[in-house]
Amino acid sequence: QANSARLAMTHLKPLCLLDAIDREVADINAETSRFNLAKTPILLSRMVGESDAPFVFEKIGALLHHVMIDEFQDTSTLQWKNFRVLLLESLAKGGHNLLVGDVKQSIYRWRGGDWRILGDIEHKMVPPPQIRNLDVNRRSAANIIHFNNEFFRDAARELEKASLSELTILRGTFSFVDAYADVKQFTPEEAAAAAGDPVEASATPEGFVSVTVLVPSEYTKRDDWEPAILDDVKAQVRALHAEGLPYSAMTILVRNNSDMQPVIESFAEDEDMPPIVSDEAFLLSASPANMLLIAALRTLDDPSDVVSQYYLRTHAGDLPAEGLDPQLAQLPLYELIETLYRDLHLDTIPRQDAYLFAFFDAVLDFQHSESSDLHSFLTYWDERLANQSIPAGQVNGIRIITIHKAKGLEFHTVFMPFCTWALERDRATDLLWCTPTEEPFSELELLPITPSSRTAPNSVFGRDYAESHLLSRLDELNALYVGFTRPAQNFDAWAVGDADGLTKAKRTVGDLIAAVIPGGTLLGEPVLTTDEAKEENRRSEERRVGKECRP
Repeated sequence: QANSARLAMTHLKPLCLLDAIDREVADINAETSRFNLAKTPILLSRMVGESDAPFVFEKIGALLHHVMIDEFQDTSTLQWKNFRVLLLESLAKGGHNLLVGDVKQSIYRWRGGDWRILGDIEHKMVPPPQIRNLDVNRRSAANIIHFNNEFFRDAARELEKASLSELTILRGTFSFVDAYADVKQFTPEEAAAAAGDPVEASATPEGFVSVTVLVPSEYTKRDDWEPAILDDVKAQVRALHAEGLPYSAMTILVRNNSDMQPVIESFAEDEDMPPIVSDEAFLLSASPANMLLIAALRTLDDPSDVVSQYYLRTHAGDLPAEGLDPQLAQLPLYELIETLYRDLHLDTIPRQDAYLFAFFDAVLDFQHSESSDLHSFLTYWDERLANQSIPAGQVNGIRIITIHKAKGLEFHTVFMPFCTWALERDRATDLLWCTPTEEPFSELELLPITPSSRTAPNSVFGRDYAESHLLSRLDELNALYVGFTRPAQNFDAWAVGDADGLTKAKRTVGDLIAAVIPGGTLLGEPVLTTDEAKEENRRSEERRVGKECRP
């Protein structure tokens, strides 16, 4: 009890403050006839709970006959409470509904998604829905499909064994193996053979899989394994490109945005490496050429801006000692920027063409729709333009993208260099919202605590803590699954881990990979032909035959 009380009291005052702020905001909104849009789902849930569905439909002006919900595994409990009424009403009127989702791709729990709704959907609907498992994989080559089938089956088992203490607390209500029970997929040829249909010999490449596992005893720090992995990635890129695979067919997947910068910096160090293309990492404001232009514009707009003047002097090598001519500010905006482009010799900065083209296009768009004075443009830059990205197609390079952004996408060749992230963590800044069932703690419906392996397990919040860690491990296994299932033809991954690490507090996905495939794996040969190349070869062949057939 004493331990539980200490955990509960830690955040009690901030909780009371939040409650007071919420009530004050509600009073202000009521006085000004305003409504917080973020509370719309809560309002709808109350309306559904207090009245029948047809009344709600009449009020919102939409009578739905059929409902289709995609990505259903990321549905929150509150959303499901509202959706369920729509589905039941639709069924009562003879409608047809479709829910599409995959428990293994649930990676939005931090946004309220609860995969257990989909996992237990058969028991949440009356009559129970028809379940159809789509087990034919038309994206990936055979070796990638077979590797993922075996890897994630075994990975779920390894996590199950490593989580016995937490699973015991939850008493059979959670299972990694059950969540991955339908992980096995088939190639179209295998599915046709199983159905007894005639199967023609396929010329489709079998695909390539390479997983490299580095041992922590040899690579103790990130400063040790990061350069080794990135050197290997660049070697693979060089080899594939030398054999004819275009850079545009290659994609690098990372877990977080913070993992992008080391990749970008490493590739920039080697002149023979292509640029890295990323919607997240390659904003217009990330371009040194664009930032020189902006610094020059700020200096002309406000001569007292010493920060912009300093930036300009330290980054523009050919700037005259007296600085920019103040008379330049009198030029029309587009002509001014063209002049600065020449005076600052921005054409000598490598790999900036795409950024500069996009910047000049944005200036033209701004002039067509807004005032063309300098100060207004700088305001527009600060508020909107600085956060715009170069479209990926404008740069011939390798795309880098986070796993979350890659969900639902397909890439010819995928590199995952940093399979090293934590399966779970207890940080001093984290909050775990608990639903205590024992008095006096149960007097509050929700109570935040700081999760800690030293105190939380031996408290009334022990079940919430155990469940949180199990869900975190499944989140990271799902993130790994999403990454491993993106490639169509070639897949390279690198991990740092040890099978024994799964029994330790700071376990990682690298430890999980090492437990499943201790020595790594290598399957097949790299596929160097893309669909685009095949189509171009087909058109070239048609043109050749056409020429030969001409009289």
